[in-house]
Amino acid sequence: MRCPSCGKPFQNDKFVLQHLNQPTSQCFNWNDNLICFSGPPVQPEEPQASLPEDDNDAWMMEDHPGPEDGDTGVKADDGEEVVVYVGAAKTWGTGTTFMKQFESDAYAEERVSNPYFPFAGKPDWEMAAFLLRSELSMADIDEFLKLEFNRKLPLSFHSERELRGCTEMLPSPPQWKYQIVPTEFPMTKTLRIFYRDPIKCLQSLLSHPMLADSFDFIPRKVYAEAEHAVRVYHGFMTGDHAWELQEDLPDGATLLGVVLSSDKTKVSNLAGNRYAHPLLITLANIDPDVRAKGSLQAYIPLALLPVAKFIHRVKRMHGVLADQLLHQCIDIVIEPLKQAARLGIMMSDPAGFSRYCFTPLVAYIADTPEELVVACITMNASPVTMATCTNFGDPDHHPLCKGSSTLANIRKVVTSVSPSDLVAFFEECKQYHLNGVPRPFWMDWVTADPSYFLMPESSIIFTKCSLTMTVPGMCTGYRTFKEGISNLKQTSGRDHHNIQRYIVGIIAGAAPTQFIMAIRTLLEFRYLAQAPQFSNKLLMELDSCLQLFHKHKQGIIDAGARRGKDGGVKSWVIPKLELLQGVVPSIRSLGILTQRSADPTEHAHITIVKVPARAGNNHDYDAQVCCHLDCRDKVDCFDLAFRIYEQEECAIDDESDDEDIDSRTAPYPYRTFSTSVAAYHLGYGPTLTKMTVDTAADHFLLPDLCPAISDYLDHIEANNDFPISGRRRAHPGCPLPFECIQTWCKMRIQSKNFHDANRLEPSQAILAEPPSKNWPYGQYDSVLINTDKISKWPKCGLEGHCIAHLRLIFRPITQLSYGNAYYAYVERLDVVGLDKSTGMYILRCAYRANGDQISDVIRVIRIQAPVHLIPQFGDVAAPRLTAQTSINHSTEFFLNKFWNKQLFYALHCP
Repeated sequence: MRCPSCGKPFQNDKFVLQHLNQPTSQCFNWNDNLICFSGPPVQPEEPQASLPEDDNDAWMMEDHPGPEDGDTGVKADDGEEVVVYVGAAKTWGTGTTFMKQFESDAYAEERVSNPYFPFAGKPDWEMAAFLLRSELSMADIDEFLKLEFNRKLPLSFHSERELRGCTEMLPSPPQWKYQIVPTEFPMTKTLRIFYRDPIKCLQSLLSHPMLADSFDFIPRKVYAEAEHAVRVYHGFMTGDHAWELQEDLPDGATLLGVVLSSDKTKVSNLAGNRYAHPLLITLANIDPDVRAKGSLQAYIPLALLPVAKFIHRVKRMHGVLADQLLHQCIDIVIEPLKQAARLGIMMSDPAGFSRYCFTPLVAYIADTPEELVVACITMNASPVTMATCTNFGDPDHHPLCKGSSTLANIRKVVTSVSPSDLVAFFEECKQYHLNGVPRPFWMDWVTADPSYFLMPESSIIFTKCSLTMTVPGMCTGYRTFKEGISNLKQTSGRDHHNIQRYIVGIIAGAAPTQFIMAIRTLLEFRYLAQAPQFSNKLLMELDSCLQLFHKHKQGIIDAGARRGKDGGVKSWVIPKLELLQGVVPSIRSLGILTQRSADPTEHAHITIVKVPARAGNNHDYDAQVCCHLDCRDKVDCFDLAFRIYEQEECAIDDESDDEDIDSRTAPYPYRTFSTSVAAYHLGYGPTLTKMTVDTAADHFLLPDLCPAISDYLDHIEANNDFPISGRRRAHPGCPLPFECIQTWCKMRIQSKNFHDANRLEPSQAILAEPPSKNWPYGQYDSVLINTDKISKWPKCGLEGHCIAHLRLIFRPITQLSYGNAYYAYVERLDVVGLDKSTGMYILRCAYRANGDQISDVIRVIRIQAPVHLIPQFGDVAAPRLTAQTSINHSTEFFLNKFWNKQLFYALHCP
């Protein structure tokens, strides 16, 4: 049993809870993210099989069963039926591992006596690693090392040059190299492309200890049940394309799906007009969730594509020449991958087994303009279908634009016009919607087809609306728009995400029904498209959402929302709208959509380009960026190797680890606790340490608090802890078995993932604060409460649950058993129907016959998740409604299913 925060081992869960609730423990305030994780990476076990001694018989190796070899039918833990591809991904003897490569370095003998060679010792290495990982420039590092204090330290380096010299002696990752790029047309300067060997880059991914448990090598078909009637799609290996590719490979071969990603970014912000164009590489075999985390470095830099300025009398030809240069440079970089895709290559997997690998291109992730360049298509056509700008807004599915068709059109143009006659060549290309590239980099890459490897992103189209939107019921951790959204400028993707959380509920009642339906169905399409797994039913629902949008999109124009600057109606000539038609076929072919996000590439702009560029001297950006990346990779690999060494040498003694646990100093009842559905965390010290029940009722404006507590105690004696209903039996001022309580104004709750119960979502703060100057009725959140023992959130949805306002969190101060738990005072809301235009449940405050709102006391562990409510404003919102008072002055609400994805999946009703 390990601590979910620091990974420290303990004998059982009792010691873990004591550790988490220890005030002096660094894990006590682990409320920012309660996700469980494992300890440091472990070196894979040494495979027992060996390679044959005769190198000439390398292709006649006897295959040794690997860990994935097995039967065709496998029963998954969640009840799914899995059919694996027989004979795929066999192992062929032993290969290499991360630690083997580290130990075979040229200076391995010196590290026998000094493990930190070329540094003097661990303190020396830690200082070097800190300086090399910092954003300090070379001059800043020199100035730091010249300080009198640092001169007295026993360092093995005293200048930046000496430090870099020591770094060059560290074990080397894939090396950067450069090549002069010849061009037919003149440019302002000589072009150099900096790149690395793609095969070595893939091997570094396969050998990385942090990714060892994330690889999937065997294509399979997953079904929801044994009858194989409902297909389920997860990652790349569960799609149809992986199965088809494996069928074309030799028996026992391993499919390594290559994923490329590129995006041009500006390096200099104020002057210089310098751009960088990084090309990244990863493997589709890596788990999609791992690839999405930039900190795990599943995307590694492969090349810095040159950004050139051409000299040509026709300005339009500059863009054509840039497109040709992009394909020419990528072709130089990926040539080894093309050979491996044709002939195969022996590579080592994370466990140290050798595999016969093939490297087809399965994905190229880029924004829409760059996708057009890669597909060799002009801006007025789709990069993946035969659609042109005149039918981008059609609801029909257009046939795919196959790579063979594009190559045939290029050959037709080349036979009639020479590519050297650039202007005439481009004019002829336009007739076929080609962008003027005579040799696409993918033309001789086996199985590469833009209609497959150019995949749609999880993007959405927003219409520009004249709307003042002040979000009601502000929630902790979520942005609100105090000045509305009409005047927003330079909106980012995060702003769009925040707008989409609220816009449907805000405009309900004020906008026409058809307008609301169009926005709602497009949002539902976006949320559903980001699901981590798909069934045939969900894919049909996804396609239905898109068709409903096309059915109702005229309502957006009728409402006057989609207008040009001159007031004229704008057509639906939107390339991304056409790309949405390919989402469902892409999921069937290549797996879930979230694995094709461009976010890792955009994040890489900072770590791979901008930070290294700032550490240079503003000259020769590409060369200095590559030097910086090479140095950083060496430091990271060296540091990772020693972390593995330290783990191997450290013997874990459970008894000694538990000596620092003193259960007497941990507050009881524990502030951190959990159920089978959620985890909870309260602050070590109560907000209000001690106050009488009557004082708390006055302080929080809860006149019904004392009778509610009395009725709850009666329910406990009757073994009935679930109802939040019925008349109030106790009277005000009734006696209680305790006099004082402790109160908390904030609590964090963490729920399980809707699709995978083994994964926890980030924790969310919920408030129950008393009235104040800014919040005259108090600031409190709404929560979902379990009302029976059978229904489990989130799979059961609202069945067996209700919604309530959380008004108070408290604990009785008593020696009785009541004092060993936490309680909440809540006010119930009833579900009265489902609104057809918004697709949201309508809630109404529940009242007793005497007019009092139904409220009750419950245990905190019955709270399952926070929810968000939007008041029904109608055509015009009342002037008295503000973000601080709208919840209190309203009686009917929308249960906002668009607040977050997990809530959407649980509440969505097709």
